[in-house]
Amino acid sequence: MQTLRTGVFLALLLSAAQAASSQSPVWDNGAYEVGGSGLVSARDAYIRGRGGPEGDHAATVVDDFEIRRPTRLSQVEVCFLLDKMPLAEMYVFPDLDGEPALVPLLGAPTSPDITTLAWAANTPRCRPFRRWTGAEIRFDLGPAGPILQPGRYWLAVVVDGLGDIRVHPFWAQSSPEQPLERARWGAEHFWIPYWTPIDSRCGTCRDFSFRIYGEQVSVVEVPATSEFSRALMVVFLGLAGVSLLRRI
Repeated sequence: MQTLRTGVFLALLLSAAQAASSQSPVWDNGAYEVGGSGLVSARDAYIRGRGGPEGDHAATVVDDFEIRRPTRLSQVEVCFLLDKMPLAEMYVFPDLDGEPALVPLLGAPTSPDITTLAWAANTPRCRPFRRWTGAEIRFDLGPAGPILQPGRYWLAVVVDGLGDIRVHPFWAQSSPEQPLERARWGAEHFWIPYWTPIDSRCGTCRDFSFRIYGEQVSVVEVPATSEFSRALMVVFLGLAGVSLLRRI
């Protein structure tokens, strides 16, 4: 009984410690630099599109970050300048030798949509600029959020206008500049291939404002595999079993 009580007590302590650390920033790409620029990152808003991970983005901005230890993501905050926000959606892309992959690791179509309606107006990290509201968009990924292994990744966020042509969303420039790669974007509407380095179209833009929260995990878990990978693994295990039976 004493062992059981001790085990329960230690489990409660561990749970409390994990809860306390779940809101620790694991990457901060900087706050919005007031007076700075922004770059459109949108789907189904004032312009229509045919690009991006789901084939209907007008333009998609992607910026890189690093995970230093196995980390379970709990929340992502992003600063946009906009006049109206029906919905926002995020994606995480793996890194391929300093460039974002074309297919996301997290987010549609690889995994279920990661969307939110939650945002706060004109916060200290996301202030207004001229007629645009500073919208600090928040994605809550929950206690069972995705786990990322150490390495570099690329975050993309778009505001979905849901067909409302009055929605004009711009991902806000961050300050100071980050030590990683310059952000990338793609916009078939503007004849910009995915993924093109940010250039003069965004003024002095180099990086964009976002912050990622999470907790370190001790058990290294592999991200969810695709249905094809699962099927391939089943076939492999079946062949291995047949081979073993033949030897017996």
